[in-house]
Amino acid sequence: MGYSSVATGYSSLLSGLSLMTGGIIAKSMINKPLAQKVITAISIQIILVVLMIGTVPFGANIFTLVGFTIGIHMAGGFIFNVVYAYCLSRFTKNAGIASGLTGGVLYIISSLVSYSFANLYAVKSQVLLGAANITLIMILIVVFIFFNKYRKLALRLDK
Repeated sequence: MGYSSVATGYSSLLSGLSLMTGGIIAKSMINKPLAQKVITAISIQIILVVLMIGTVPFGANIFTLVGFTIGIHMAGGFIFNVVYAYCLSRFTKNAGIASGLTGGVLYIISSLVSYSFANLYAVKSQVLLGAANITLIMILIVVFIFFNKYRKLALRLDK
């Protein structure tokens, strides 16, 4: 998008800090129901992406881009920690394996999806980044619907 490597590096640093902040927020809401937390975070992501795309006519620059990205990544870090904690609590006897599989598989999938979307959308503007984000969020919604159905089924079978 034409910004210097220093600006890109600081933007990446802020993005990483926002992921960590989302995880910290998730820890503070540990007693809330899983589905409620994830649905709220996904809704926040959708609102932020729509605002990201909607503000382009008023001025798209690195500040608007990074500002919305921070919020989107904060919600993403929140979702990851909530689901990760659920997987660890679900398989307490095999926490090490559950941790490795959850983190490792998520890393592999997110790397493949990020690489694919970077090539598919060739993000060169805030609108294209918004389109890539909204597509990823829609995929996340579908995955969470299946995850939640399986989770409810597994809880019924455990009883």
